[in-house]
Amino acid sequence: MLQRAQADHWFAWQRLNGVTRNLIKRVHEIPEQFVPSLYDIQENHPYLGGISLTSHAQNGTLYAVDLTDVAMDDETPKVPIALFTVWNEKLMPVAINTHTCHANGKVFTPSTVGTAESIRNWVNARIWFNMVLNSV
Repeated sequence: MLQRAQADHWFAWQRLNGVTRNLIKRVHEIPEQFVPSLYDIQENHPYLGGISLTSHAQNGTLYAVDLTDVAMDDETPKVPIALFTVWNEKLMPVAINTHTCHANGKVFTPSTVGTAESIRNWVNARIWFNMVLNSV
């Protein structure tokens, strides 16, 4: 579990220290792209500390990187949005929605326990987010 948490922290660290660090923004409401998946995101989430996303938003500890902010035009590929929170004094990922143009887009969450497939899906979502970030 520690290795997975370190990889998640590194993913979040890149948002603060990379070329596009100006894209991370504190959000006071849950972005609409995540509302349909709210229960699934919060259920057994390793970095929410049992606190709801709504509470994190109200407490000022919920952040988003929305790559639609840098989309050039309608020809830009579908771009993801990622949510982050502060957990144990570190920025950690909460979820990635891979199809922001759909409120019912596919949402991936960190998986520190579970099947190899669920863990692989989360790793793939992080990789995809980074690939899109580097191509917009």
